[in-house]
Amino acid sequence: ELRGLDAGSHFSPRFAKEPLPMLSELLLECKALGLGVNLEIKHATDHGDEEPTAEEVARERRLAEVTSSFIRQLGHGLADPNKVFFSSFSVAALEVLAERLPEYKRSYLVCSIPTDWEETYQRLGCVSLNFDHKRCSRDEVVAVSSKVP
Repeated sequence: ELRGLDAGSHFSPRFAKEPLPMLSELLLECKALGLGVNLEIKHATDHGDEEPTAEEVARERRLAEVTSSFIRQLGHGLADPNKVFFSSFSVAALEVLAERLPEYKRSYLVCSIPTDWEETYQRLGCVSLNFDHKRCSRDEVVAVSSKVP
């Protein structure tokens, strides 16, 4: 079903009818080109700063479980932990990734910096905290920068 989607015309008419690549194809092409990949596990809410319902958290967890199982099946040859990086606004998804794929790097995405960011960041073993600089004060950015390598 995904193969029938037009992934290109949004960018330019010359890319019309360009098929959506499968994850394994994307990883293979990136490997051939020596590129890294940031795989964002999408959150279930409309906006990253909305609190998800229990049903949405379950969907986020399930997406991360399916993704981690697929990455595990592909193996390190195609999904090299030094080249594949995960990011998400979903704490539930990051929890699954930390448990199932601990060797892969993770980034905690937020719209604005939450008060408990440091505990969540450390508990999930994240290597970066990505936030919307327009929603943060200079003092918040300086405080985070002093604690994140």
